[in-house]
Amino acid sequence: MRNQVYVIGLVTSLATIYTACQDDSGSMRRKKFFGANGSGEMTTVDVEAGSTEEDAELSLAGEAVKSMKVKVSCDNVAEQVVEDSQFDLPVGATNCKAKLVSIKIGDKNYIEPVGGSGFDHYLAKDTGKFVNEADPKDMLFAKVKQQLPSPLKPNSGVQYVYSNVTQFDAVEVGSTAIPAQTQAQEAVPAPKIKVVKAFFGPYGGLNVVIQCTAPEGYVGTGTDVDTLKCGGVDVSKMKYAVAKQAEKNLSDAEIVALIKDSEFKDTKSLSGLYSLTDKTVTLNFGKKDKTTQVFVTRLTEPGKSAGYAYGFLKMSAAAATLAQAACPAQGAQANFVHEGVQFSNKMGTWKDTSNCWLWMRPETKKVKSADRFKQCPKVKLGETLEHRTLPYFTEFKAARDRKLVELAKGPAPKLGEDLDKTFWLAGGRVFNVADGSVREVKDIRPNETHSVLCVLKRD
Repeated sequence: MRNQVYVIGLVTSLATIYTACQDDSGSMRRKKFFGANGSGEMTTVDVEAGSTEEDAELSLAGEAVKSMKVKVSCDNVAEQVVEDSQFDLPVGATNCKAKLVSIKIGDKNYIEPVGGSGFDHYLAKDTGKFVNEADPKDMLFAKVKQQLPSPLKPNSGVQYVYSNVTQFDAVEVGSTAIPAQTQAQEAVPAPKIKVVKAFFGPYGGLNVVIQCTAPEGYVGTGTDVDTLKCGGVDVSKMKYAVAKQAEKNLSDAEIVALIKDSEFKDTKSLSGLYSLTDKTVTLNFGKKDKTTQVFVTRLTEPGKSAGYAYGFLKMSAAAATLAQAACPAQGAQANFVHEGVQFSNKMGTWKDTSNCWLWMRPETKKVKSADRFKQCPKVKLGETLEHRTLPYFTEFKAARDRKLVELAKGPAPKLGEDLDKTFWLAGGRVFNVADGSVREVKDIRPNETHSVLCVLKRD
């Protein structure tokens, strides 16, 4: 199975068109589209564009989206160009499309080139390109991620991904579950560790997921990973390494000779993440060699010989990218559950059980708009079909309505107790959690500072 994603390190942004409700005064200002096939009920489409975390150090990321133009049409609804942030469409209308024709980011206005943008049908996966009005060599490629459904439903939306690169393909990789072999003749017992999954993320980098084989598994507080133990041994004392190696039986002496002491890293160095729900640790080795690797866990004590656990990671270049599991039904779960915590900075993540999105609060002071994306951690640890970014208006509002603010009162490392304050949205607007309102870019003063809340979305 091939999956479509953008390439890390280049300007890649997400344009999201979504629906939201406004008060009566806002309704008076919005452009309305009426059609014979509509039900009489109208739904409001709100247009917002924003960058992802990968753009954090590039010029377009910090700039707010000044405006977008889309051509809107449905069956029996004549096509019109809309430049406002909102417009109304009739619920039940068929074959509605919102076609992106230009977008202004900061002082750069990207428009359709001579001959057209190249979009064929504007449905999912369709691609096109735009050019900087002032510099035709500065091109922006776009792909439709989601278009309006037919017939049109309330709260529907359209999404575009756009990038300076034409390539949207992920790396094709393999995944496998390999039990670890142990060599327990050493004075220090072998670590009670086994590999349960291994894969390459789309940005390169070997990811290894490990379990503790002790009967109780990993044991810790769930909020402070420094307390995590496996079989009574502090996880912080274990170190890990991988090396290219054909599959064969290895003696302890051969393992010692295979990997240098300096190549063993701890959980912090490997961007370790502990999942509370799965009771697993994920390590990112950053290697891109798809040949068979041997994974080694090492445990040392002063004055004693080391203990080892190891297993072979069989990578297949022909296998499909690691598939994203379906999000399970919420059932009786709470709206938000504490999902995991990172070893390096102890930042926690909270899963919205309605869509499996993860929310996280970087420990940072309020920042200006231009610095808002720099606060979200880089994508790591095999987040293969997801991206970490600032939320959009409807996403934040939906999370607020599901009582996201209550996370501040629970075991929430670095979330803070001010989750009811104001936060930057992806497009440069500001969301007020206290009342659920949003402020437009034109109403924001140049030196305003606000907080940041990051979200890791499932595509």
